[in-house]
Amino acid sequence: MADLAIVRSSVFQPFICPTCKCDIRNETMHGWVRDRNFGPETEWKTRILPCPTCSEHATARRKAAMVDRLFGQSHIPLRMRNWNFGSTPGDVDQTAIAACANFSNQQGSELGLYVYGEFGCGKTGLAISIIQAAMQRGEDAVFIRSLDLMDRLRSAIARGSEEGDDLLSLLKTVYWFALDDLATERPTDFVIEKLQAILEYRRDAGLLTIITSNFNYRELEAHWRSYRTANGEPVEIKAGAMHAGRRVIERIAEYCKAVPMHGRNLRRTAPDEGKIKPIRGGN
Repeated sequence: MADLAIVRSSVFQPFICPTCKCDIRNETMHGWVRDRNFGPETEWKTRILPCPTCSEHATARRKAAMVDRLFGQSHIPLRMRNWNFGSTPGDVDQTAIAACANFSNQQGSELGLYVYGEFGCGKTGLAISIIQAAMQRGEDAVFIRSLDLMDRLRSAIARGSEEGDDLLSLLKTVYWFALDDLATERPTDFVIEKLQAILEYRRDAGLLTIITSNFNYRELEAHWRSYRTANGEPVEIKAGAMHAGRRVIERIAEYCKAVPMHGRNLRRTAPDEGKIKPIRGGN
C-alpha cells in the first residue's frame, strides 16, 4: 500500500457555516454569499459567490473522498503518524528545520522546497511535519513516496484503468503535496514525463510542493542522464547535453528553494555509528 496521507473525511459531521450560516449536511455542500464589490466594476449587479469558508472545506472533502476511492484507508505509516516539528530530534539540522517551519506557515514567497541530504538525516520527518501542520489546519495535503507513486501509475496504465488519470489529477490540484525520496525509483522516460507533468502544473497553479531526495541537483542530473526508454533500452547522454531529466531539474530549481540537510544518520543509535562502512570501488 502506498504511503499517502490527506485530510480525512471518513466521518462527516454536519455543521453550520459561521460565514454564510448555511446548514452543511453532506460532504459536497457549501453555501453562497453576496459579492461585496457592488458598484461600477460589477455593472451595479449583485453577484452570488461560493462562500469562501465552507466552499474551501467542500473542495478539501471532495479531494479526500477521491483519495479514499483511489487508496482505501491509506495514511502516513503508523511509525510516522505522530511526527511533527515538536517531535523532531534536537540534533537535526536546525537551519533546515527553520526553513521547513517557515514554509509550513507560508512565511515567505517560496512555493516549493527541495530538501536533500544523506540517508537518515531527517528529510522525510520534516516533509511529514509540514503535511501534518497543513492537515491540522484543515487544508488538503498529500504525502507519497516517489517509488510508490510511479508503481501505482504504471499499474493503472497496465490495467487500462482510469485510476492513473484520477491520481494525476489529484496530485496536480491538491494544495500541499510532499513527494518523498525522489530518484529512488529507476530512471525511465515514463518517470521523467509524469514528474514533469505534475510539477509544471503545480508550479503554474501556485500550489505548495515539498520534494525530498538523497541527491543535490547535480547528482540528480547525473542519475537521470542514464535512463531507460519504455521498451527498456538504455539511453546514455553526455554530460552537459540537454535531456528530459535536465529540463525537470530546471523546473524544480525554478519552483523550489533548495534546502541542504546535514547531520548524523538518525536511523542508527549512537553505539551503531561507524559499524556500517560505505562500499568503495577499487578495494
